[in-house]
Amino acid sequence: MDFSSEPLNNPPIESPEQNKNQQSRHKDEQAMLNETRQVTPYIATKRREKPPMRYTDDFETPTQVSLNTIGVVRSLYKERFGTPRQPNVTKNTLGNQMQPATIQLYESCKYDLALRGLAQFEYCWVISYFHLNQGFNPLVTPPRGPRKKQGVFATRSPHRPNSIGLSCIRITGVDEKKGLIHVLGVDLLDGTPVLDVKPYVPYCDSFPKAKAGWLDTLREDMKAPDVLGYYPPPAHLTRQFGSSNNNESLTTSQNVSLENGDALTEDAGASNK
Repeated sequence: MDFSSEPLNNPPIESPEQNKNQQSRHKDEQAMLNETRQVTPYIATKRREKPPMRYTDDFETPTQVSLNTIGVVRSLYKERFGTPRQPNVTKNTLGNQMQPATIQLYESCKYDLALRGLAQFEYCWVISYFHLNQGFNPLVTPPRGPRKKQGVFATRSPHRPNSIGLSCIRITGVDEKKGLIHVLGVDLLDGTPVLDVKPYVPYCDSFPKAKAGWLDTLREDMKAPDVLGYYPPPAHLTRQFGSSNNNESLTTSQNVSLENGDALTEDAGASNK
């Protein structure tokens, strides 16, 4: 093969001016790269040089706030009788088990976007408003333990200065297009307004070894039925609780005597729990 006939692919010889321009472009690119690398440390340095800020000095703490509801609870519970007082305490409640329910969100909260990712969580916190409750007492008699009054802030009474409820509920499904959260185990009446929904995160929401105040002194099953002053319930609900044996235990276990005719204020007028 005659190699002398092959064309030569030697690079073109650059002029001194072209070579100078290429070196200049290289320097500019290197400078830009160095500047990019220095942005993060630069910002961090500037932040450290900032003096302490006191944003709160420019605002007064409000004594009243206004909230908009984001949705509504749809459940089987129409009255306080038979409604669980805690989501996972269901003995002597309607059906004697956790009941399915839904939370219908309003379009105003843009649920098609706001619900994204919630289905990946197993539980959620539901912050609700007990719209049927009226008034509160600073001291209440809890439905567990001795008939000793406790401060309302040391109880889970639904009658509070602000009638706000907090429920940890299991998620069974999420329909982002329709704005529906399907849940299991609610302790809320049908029609209860919802203020917010937050995911339950075990690493920061669970404290298994935490002290529980006066509850730690009780020697009783925390999942046992509550002792309430307005039992026995109406006959139409008693028939829905299950077997006759269970109904009998329901009536007898709640037949308690109250000192000085005192009513159990924690639920005596409850409308939402």
